[in-house]
Amino acid sequence: MAPGDLQEVLAGLRRPAGVSAEAERNLLVGLGRADDAAVYRLTPDLAIVETVDFFPPVVDDAWTWGAVAAVNAMSDVYAMGGEVLFALAVAGFPRDFDKMIITEVFRGGAEKVAEAGGIIAGGHTVVDAEPKYGLCVTGRVDPDRVLIKGGFRPGDRVFLSKPLGTGLTLWDFTHGEQFTFGWLGTAGFPVWKNQMKNHRMDASFEWRQFFDRMSDPDVNYQFWGGLRYMFK
Repeated sequence: MAPGDLQEVLAGLRRPAGVSAEAERNLLVGLGRADDAAVYRLTPDLAIVETVDFFPPVVDDAWTWGAVAAVNAMSDVYAMGGEVLFALAVAGFPRDFDKMIITEVFRGGAEKVAEAGGIIAGGHTVVDAEPKYGLCVTGRVDPDRVLIKGGFRPGDRVFLSKPLGTGLTLWDFTHGEQFTFGWLGTAGFPVWKNQMKNHRMDASFEWRQFFDRMSDPDVNYQFWGGLRYMFK
């Protein structure tokens, strides 16, 4: 759903009456603000980061699809200042879908999680007419060092961990016949695939060593759209 549509849906919800005051205090990042993941404090020096993300195939190679989907999901944990612990796979495939292709999708995701120092602990699959794959990722973070999307101030610097244009390149590749710049997707898509398979955990970790105050939003596909959250 588009962010505006989702906000309209959530506006009609009220927090259940049974939610305890302790749970309210420990939910450091939740539905109260648009962000990349939820953060819940367990102890004074430990909080868990939780996120889920999945999407249909964006490439014609099964392993790469799984790898890109996994990296995309884990990026939300890094955006909150955390590190990946484990993940659950969430997937849907047609009943007659090639099992070897599904295996390669899962392999791509699992190998990228392992690169991040985590492990696939299980998951859930359903029969679906349109293939989908992604992860529910659990990470950890110091409650006092949680990063959020907003809080930018005049004079702050913006550092990019990946080149701009990934979202436009993907859109152009998948809608080339309808889009004005069909050449962009054709020429740029191989570069896009390499970029989207790369973790951003090293860049995120390095920045945190040098800056006491920072925001680290995940804007894999839409930098300009992310800007409006950064300056809130």
